[in-house]
Amino acid sequence: MSKFWKVFFVALVSLVLIVFASCDDASDETKKDDVNVYMVFYDAAKDILPDYSAGSRAVWELGSPIYELYGILEDDDDVQVGYFNIYDTLNNADERFSETINSGNTISSGDYSLDYSKSSVLGSASYDTYMEYSDDGYRSDTFVKQSGTKMNMLNIVIIDNDGEKSKSFVEGHYDEESGDVEVEIFMANYVEEGSNTGWELVRAYFEGNTTNHTFSLKVIRDGTGYDHNVLGEGVSQGDGYFLLKLANNAVEITDHKFYTVNADATVEELKVLEDTGSDTAEAAGDTEEYVNNLLEAFTSEDLPADQDAAESLDLSVAAPEVDGSSD
Repeated sequence: MSKFWKVFFVALVSLVLIVFASCDDASDETKKDDVNVYMVFYDAAKDILPDYSAGSRAVWELGSPIYELYGILEDDDDVQVGYFNIYDTLNNADERFSETINSGNTISSGDYSLDYSKSSVLGSASYDTYMEYSDDGYRSDTFVKQSGTKMNMLNIVIIDNDGEKSKSFVEGHYDEESGDVEVEIFMANYVEEGSNTGWELVRAYFEGNTTNHTFSLKVIRDGTGYDHNVLGEGVSQGDGYFLLKLANNAVEITDHKFYTVNADATVEELKVLEDTGSDTAEAAGDTEEYVNNLLEAFTSEDLPADQDAAESLDLSVAAPEVDGSSD
C-alpha cells in the first residue's frame, strides 16, 4: 500500500474555498519574500473545514477511513511532493494567487481553460490577470479575475525535478457577497515505492457556502495500492453533522458504506467512528436526509484511462500575452 495514498482521505469533507479578505486589509496578510501573501484559500478552509492538529492521526491504523479523513484535513502546510493535503494545497495556491494579484500582469479579458481530455466540472472562466512562476523543476501558471465581489482563479502546477513528478490544478469561483463557492482539484503524483510505483490520481469537486458552512463534495482516487470514492453532504462546523458515502479501497462507489460525522468532532469522537459504517444513510443516523442531496459520483471514466495516459497528460497552457504590469 502506497505511503502517499495511505495518508489520503476517505472523507474529504468540505472544501469550500475563499472567505476573500480585501487585499487592502493588512490584518489578513503575511509577508513572504517581500510579497504580501493573502491567505484567502487557507483561511477559508480553516473557517469551513474541520481543523485537525498535525500528527494526531497516528492513533489510527493505516488505511482506515478515519485515518484517511484525518490525514487530508490535518492543518499541515508543509507536505512533501507526492502527498495530498487540503491545507497544503491551499497554502501553495495562496502564494501563487497573491503573486499574481501583486504583479499587475493584465491580459486581454477572456475565457481560458485547460486543454484537458476530461472536461472539468467548472469549465472555462473569464480571467484578466496572469503570472508564470518557475524554479528548479517547478512551474505554475496562475489566472485570476476579481470583479466586484466575484473572483475566478485557476492555478496549474507542474513539477518534474530529480524523479519527483506531479501535475495538478486548482480551479475556483467565489462570490464574497453571497459566500457561495465552488472548487475543483485534479492531481496526478508519481510515486516510487516498490510494487506500488506509478501515477496516483485524484479528482475532487466541492461547492458550498462560507457563511453557514454547508457543503457538497465528490472525490475519486485511483492509487497504485489504495483507492477511494467519496461523496459528502452536510455541515462541517458548529451544530449538526455531515454524511459520507464511502467506497473504501475501491475506485467505483458501487460497494459503499455510510457514515455520519459530527461537525467539530474531537479526536476522541472520531476514534469512536473507527469501526462504524452502515449499509444505508438512515441506519447511519442521517436524520436530515442529506442522502437525497448527494452529488453524482465521479467514476473511473473521469480520470486518465491508464498509466500511459497519466504519463502523457499535458496540463501546460500557452502563456497569454501580458498587456501591462504594475512594475
